Amino acid sequence: MIIALVGAGGYGGAYIHFFQEGLLPGLTLDAVVEPYIEKAPAAEWIRAQQIPVFQTLEELYDVMTPDLTILSTPIPLHVPQAVFCMEHGSHVLCEKPLTPSFDDAMLLKLVSERTGKKLGVGFQWSFSDTMLSLKKDIASGVLGRPLFFKTHISWVRPESYYADSNWKGRIRNAAGDLVCDSILTNATAHYLHNIFFLNGASMESASMPTELRGFLGRVYPIETFDTCFVEGLLPNGCRFLHIASHGAEINSEPKLEYTFENATVYFDSNTDPTLYAVFKDGHRKEYGQPLSEREVSQKVSRMVEAITNDTLPCCGVDTILPHLTTCAKLLEQVPIHTYPVEDQCLQLRGGSWFTYARGLYEQMDQYYQDGTVPENAVTVQL
Repeated sequence: MIIALVGAGGYGGAYIHFFQEGLLPGLTLDAVVEPYIEKAPAAEWIRAQQIPVFQTLEELYDVMTPDLTILSTPIPLHVPQAVFCMEHGSHVLCEKPLTPSFDDAMLLKLVSERTGKKLGVGFQWSFSDTMLSLKKDIASGVLGRPLFFKTHISWVRPESYYADSNWKGRIRNAAGDLVCDSILTNATAHYLHNIFFLNGASMESASMPTELRGFLGRVYPIETFDTCFVEGLLPNGCRFLHIASHGAEINSEPKLEYTFENATVYFDSNTDPTLYAVFKDGHRKEYGQPLSEREVSQKVSRMVEAITNDTLPCCGVDTILPHLTTCAKLLEQVPIHTYPVEDQCLQLRGGSWFTYARGLYEQMDQYYQDGTVPENAVTVQL
């Protein structure tokens, strides 16, 4: 199995780390495409392993045809690079978001079908032991009917997070390419997507909302939003709630609560790395640690399994459509509330400046506990 990585900086470093730490036994990294390799944190390791480095995809494919090419590159490059790789004989694992455009996602699906090459999308929880085991139990009826899924994330970000980027928080990057970046499409995308994934009718599918309401806010001076309260309904009758912000005063890691007829599934990574279910009869079942490095790395190993066994990737184009559609519809239809300057606070923490909205974390926590969104949330036409 020949594996190539495109993009060694940014999140590409995480993929390299999987190989460095032996998290992918039996697999090797055989080539890297990175025009600025000297800036990559793993440049020394890449040299030491004598992994060939190429400036462009074209240079790589002049020398070899990888069985699997991993794309960890800027969003506007995903479509042309994925098309190039599939049309030149490689299966592809592309980091999320695959694309902000529904039409582009459909184009990639058509290319995948025409070339016979698999296209996976790196929502790692969809590839993890923990979530796949949980999804099997949901499908088998062990937990009973899904009733209400909710998530809460408050990841504080310094001013430099947006100020030093030409695409974060923007609809288009500096070159004019569509990115539609927000806290919902980027940082906390995994947790909203996971709600849709677990409610999918098959192991490789996700569930499209039938109802959707949202409140979008921004603390930082960006085009899109850094705060969201989103609720909706799925075809199986399951309600969902997703609350997230980069502009609250308290940092809180992801927590979730999935309620079923026969049990409730809990995960609070602030206190316990394990996702578990508590059944009505009192017994507890542990599913695993979905944020562990071993489970995050499984998006590579399970993509390799899909190639080897000629099965569908755990997360492909169809699987991401509910999340893509939700993000697009919210951005199109919901006005973005800017938190007033008088409600904001600028604070120096660890050498970096942070801006947050006073009382926002308490509001987030209260809405999470109540299982609802602000009264002025907007109903979205799907």
